Amino acid sequence: MLDDWVLLSEIEHWVYCPRQWAIIHLEQHFSDNEDTVRGHLAHERVDTAGSERRHGDQTMWAVDVAADSLRLRGRCDRVLVVGDRLVPVEHKSGRRRHDAAVLQLVGQAMCLEEMTGVIVDEGRLYLVATNTTDVVDVAAPDLRAQVRDAAEQIRASRLRGASLPSPANDARCPGCSLNESCLPVLVASPHRQRGLHGASAWP
Repeated sequence: MLDDWVLLSEIEHWVYCPRQWAIIHLEQHFSDNEDTVRGHLAHERVDTAGSERRHGDQTMWAVDVAADSLRLRGRCDRVLVVGDRLVPVEHKSGRRRHDAAVLQLVGQAMCLEEMTGVIVDEGRLYLVATNTTDVVDVAAPDLRAQVRDAAEQIRASRLRGASLPSPANDARCPGCSLNESCLPVLVASPHRQRGLHGASAWP
């Protein structure tokens, strides 16, 4: 029986590109490029569990979270304790806010709520490259519905197993660290695929 728990990082990968999700989480393959290395370096501080207090507010680092009812689990880079409010903060190495990162953050809020019984209605995306913070309404019903839908799609894709989703073959691909494994231009082109198979010794 397949494990029905879904990682919050899977939500991000799936929403960004289902083929990227499959290569990482089904095929267990990952490659680094300049952007991912920058991301690893940016996460060195937030990957160490601990807490500190500044200006009267508490910050908790590397907080593991889970929601049994949703079968979601993962880790918050930071959780701010502001009075009686909890605010998850997700660190991203890039310059722009992506829907995939937003839904990962929303999933964190949903897990925090179930664990603590505290309503979580604000989250923050910290963009390391620009040293800026975007505030996200993590209580928005449409965003929470998208998280649940993405988790169900991931579970369904696990059951299907062997076949990889089709490549996006768009503006996301050149900067993706998995480009050489995914081969989006080749796979998305029937003409190129016919040429490849015709030139090979494969049956």
